[in-house]
Amino acid sequence: IDLNNKIAGGYFFKGLCLGKLGEVDGVWSSLGVIEPLKQNMETAVKLDPTFENGGPHRALGKMYHELPAILGGSPDKSIEHLSEAVRLSPKHAENHFFLAETYSAKKEYALAQSALNTVLDLTKDSPFRQDIHTIREEARELLKKTNKYLDNGSNAKGTENP
Repeated sequence: IDLNNKIAGGYFFKGLCLGKLGEVDGVWSSLGVIEPLKQNMETAVKLDPTFENGGPHRALGKMYHELPAILGGSPDKSIEHLSEAVRLSPKHAENHFFLAETYSAKKEYALAQSALNTVLDLTKDSPFRQDIHTIREEARELLKKTNKYLDNGSNAKGTENP
């Protein structure tokens, strides 16, 4: 950033490092990290939202999903950013996976199911890469839970059918 403050990568990776530090320390121990992470990712979005397959939007979406509401977490903002990451990089499985996680948390199971099926479709030809194998396994587990809710008569919003 000091050498060239017009490149999204510097802000993206600085924000990513802050986020990882926050994960290690725990949300409540790293309250001072939230705003700088958000500012770095928002700057990266302004400079190049397509960087790292929609990475700045993916990181913001994940942050809004994982933060408690009292600290600024918002499922709607998460979906907004993750949907934009999907739009920018529709063949990047992580964008769909994190979107599915937020849909599932909001009990929007049909939308989660669709996103998870996309993850499995996108990753079917790369089962030998460890990162792909991991995301496929996580997607399968979340899909099982999602399907269970749908099979038990929950509608797309997660409420019981009359």
